[in-house]
Amino acid sequence: MRPCDVTNPDALARDGFRGETFDALVSCLASRSGAPGDAWAIDYAAQSQALGVARRSGITHMVLLSAICVQRPRLAFQKAKLAFEAELTGSGLTFSIVRPTAYFKSLSGQIDRVLLIPE
Repeated sequence: MRPCDVTNPDALARDGFRGETFDALVSCLASRSGAPGDAWAIDYAAQSQALGVARRSGITHMVLLSAICVQRPRLAFQKAKLAFEAELTGSGLTFSIVRPTAYFKSLSGQIDRVLLIPE
């Protein structure tokens, strides 16, 4: 693990990449609150800055963890994620975008009930 300020491209290059060579960047960055300012700062701007640092470092592939909900964007974080996906697809890098469904901890307690449903 390499803690660094992902909102600062210089810190990301210095503390995250450290001048080392990597084949790919795997990014799981996500805003904590989903509030508009946080979403655009992390889900778009920090991702964009990481992409720039990756390109300057010679990385040719990016794996992006996005979210299935960007298919019908209504909230700021969805729009920010979708905007970065568009930037990534136009970046010239090869890429993989993973859009998993959401997992809610509140649903984990319901698994036992589902397993007990008779066939």
